[in-house]
Formats: sequence, C-alpha cells, structure tokens
Amino acid sequence: MNLFYTVFVFELHNGKYLLCPSTDDCTALECMFMYAREQSSIARLVTTHTNIESWQIDGLVHLYMHKYGMNNVIGGSYQRYNLESSTSDKIKFIVNGLEELNARKEKCRKLLIQDLSADFISQIHMYNNLVMLKDQYHLDRSIIDDLSWLSDLIVNGTYTPDNYNRYDKLMNNLAQICNRAYKLGIVKNSYYFPYPRVYFDSRVLPYERSAWNYNYQLDTELKQVMSTCELAIYTMINREDELLYDIEKIDIDTMKDKLLLQQLQARDY
Repeated sequence: MNLFYTVFVFELHNGKYLLCPSTDDCTALECMFMYAREQSSIARLVTTHTNIESWQIDGLVHLYMHKYGMNNVIGGSYQRYNLESSTSDKIKFIVNGLEELNARKEKCRKLLIQDLSADFISQIHMYNNLVMLKDQYHLDRSIIDDLSWLSDLIVNGTYTPDNYNRYDKLMNNLAQICNRAYKLGIVKNSYYFPYPRVYFDSRVLPYERSAWNYNYQLDTELKQVMSTCELAIYTMINREDELLYDIEKIDIDTMKDKLLLQQLQARDY
C-alpha cells in the first residue's frame, strides 16, 4: 500500500521556502512545530500539496528550487540551504534540465504560433489574390441576351430609335469586354477589334445598311466576329465561376479571426 504525504509549503521571513511533509492529518501549525528550528522565522503558509508519494517529495522540492533558486528552498532530502558541491551539481543538472525543457517548450510554442500565423496569412493573401483575379473576369451576364438581341437586329434589320439606349449600352459593354479579353489573352490579335460600334453600326443602323446595300446572307465576316464575342464572354464567365469556387473554399472570416488570435497569443508570449 502506498503511503501518501501532505506537503506544506511555508515562506520564511528571509525570503526562503520550507517544504514540510506529513503522513497524518496534522494541521499546518502542527507541522511547523515539527520543524522547531524554523518555526520562529516562518512568515506564512504559501500552499499545500496533497496525496504526494514519498518518491515525489524531492521532485516537488526540485520544482520549488527551479522557481526560487536551489539555495533558497529546503525540504525532503535537502535540509540545508548551503548544499555540498556534489549535491549542488546534481540539483543544477535537474533544475537546468527543467529550464532547458521549458525553454524548448516555449520555443516550440512560439514556432507553432509563427507557423500557424504564416499559414493563415498565406490563406488570406491567396483569398485576396483570387478576389482581385476574379474581378478581372467579372462581367454583367445580361450581355448574353443582349448579344442575341443584336444578332436579331442584324438579321432582320429591325432597329428603331427606341432601341438606341440598349444598343448604346451594349456597344460600350462590348468594347470593354473585347479589350479585357484581348489583354487577358482570350482574344487573339487577328480577331481583336477595339471599337465594335464602328463595325456593328454599318450592320444595325438603317441608314448605314442602306448606304452600302447591306445583305446579311453575303456577310461572311459577321459569323466569325459574333463567335469571337461569344468566346470572350463565355470564357470570362467560366473563369469567374472557377475562381468563385476556389474563393468559397476559403473561410476568410475564420482565417482572420484565427490570425488575430495567434497574433494576440504571440504578443502575450
């Protein structure tokens, strides 16, 4: 059957510490009288450790030596403040081992915080870069219907002055899309036209069509131009959807919260 001790930790008036083990239910005051040579200098009871086995007492003393200095603590096997050289060296090895272990734990903890912070920062940068890239491909998807409407105007020659606002907006949007698609490498130089209004006016506006007797059936170039516009539009839409999918996989709010927490912990350490 294991024998358990209660260890009373006293602070002395000279700033040193005394650890008193007891195997019975004696009070701290009674334990003080067991160490009569120290009782007059005891300042206060610091704490009490219960259910301590005999082999753990010296380990507990070592912990307090580590905290307060090995010449400032007595108890267990160490009943003198001025220890012999061999004993002192032994304690130094134990205490320094604890210090080294704590230093390594602290270093690992800081490295872990740094690694986690770096990972969160990387995720946030990735998120921001994806958002910026997505914005380069973003467009108003109503232009798909507008492009179909434009094709009908050309085929049927049904443009009227009431169509001006929609047509004007479409030409402006189409010019922006064609320019962006060219810069992003979607549209090749041979099919790039920066001013679509100039091209389509001659095929949409009645007086332009009349001026050169426009005939849709003979316009072999139009199909290629319309295909180029569709290629630019659908490629940009597909690319934006791909980027949105990647963006949604990153919980940016959680990443920012975790980064803030890690930075606060790093500051506290």
